[in-house]
Amino acid sequence: MKHSLSKLKTALVAGTLALCLSPSVGWSTRVYESLAAQVTSVLGGGAIAVGSRTYSIKPGSAADKMLSKLSAGQQVHAVLDGPPADPTTRVIAITVDRVQGE
Repeated sequence: MKHSLSKLKTALVAGTLALCLSPSVGWSTRVYESLAAQVTSVLGGGAIAVGSRTYSIKPGSAADKMLSKLSAGQQVHAVLDGPPADPTTRVIAITVDRVQGE
């Protein structure tokens, strides 16, 4: 009996370790970049020019849903899925800063 409990404990520890090392756990702790800048233009095809750079919008993301509500000149905070200088980085979320008087 004592031997089977030892095997059960070992199996539980191994299973817990495997779950903790799975990709979904690692991605949930990922740090995202963000930037605050002015929208230069909203481009067709799921892209936006913010500050001096153009970024793709990740399809199906919160940013994709917000895209139709944006216009040039708005101050926004954009959350990116990678470093701002990387050409493959996409915008995953956008929030518009409130302007005084709104």
